[in-house]
Amino acid sequence: MIELSRVWWSVASEKLWGDGDTYIRVAGDRLPPVGALDGSFAWLVEPHPAIDPMDRTKLRDGATIPARVETLRAQLAPIGLTLPDVLVRFLTSPDLPARFPSASMCIFDLASRAIPIPGHDGPERLVRFLVDQQSTLIWYALLEPGDRHRVVCAMPSWREDAKTAKTLEDAMEPTHLAICADDVEEMLKRFWLENTLWFALHLGQPAVEGELKTYLDAVIRARTT
Repeated sequence: MIELSRVWWSVASEKLWGDGDTYIRVAGDRLPPVGALDGSFAWLVEPHPAIDPMDRTKLRDGATIPARVETLRAQLAPIGLTLPDVLVRFLTSPDLPARFPSASMCIFDLASRAIPIPGHDGPERLVRFLVDQQSTLIWYALLEPGDRHRVVCAMPSWREDAKTAKTLEDAMEPTHLAICADDVEEMLKRFWLENTLWFALHLGQPAVEGELKTYLDAVIRARTT
């Protein structure tokens, strides 16, 4: 198993983990739990009507999500790797991605190919599935042998010919890789909690109650200990 540091990049807010330009780095051992997860996404409620969702039924290159999934599966099968079922279930859902708010204008954008981990010659591969509007941060499913996966966040290092590249993978190489979650649903749950809280704390909606309040209280405790 590849050893990487554990880091969470939170949307910057003095009312959450702290202020910053767009994101703030949080050490993985400071993160509070996100609650029980079973792959059903039962926790993912309808978004507040005042918040624009991240809905995306087609990718930036015009391909559909189901077609892209099949392309990736065909690439991965010969090397013994698989896309996580939970990621496929989420991205191919007609309504789940549309329930996500993003304070930094992220979008779900599944890559057209899996890439090796820079500087590592093992069988593991990275599959991009989330990127912010400015490509400041990029989130990948880290595929490992034995149908295992984790989630990695990285920063791009742009190549000289980036402006003429056809895909994001051609335009840059991921750097500063760090594990941000042990599986896709954990990453998505924390992303949803913190971005929903950002809108609640800065725009006054939705109400900070129930699971949102529990998580916010845990963040405040983690910041002060």
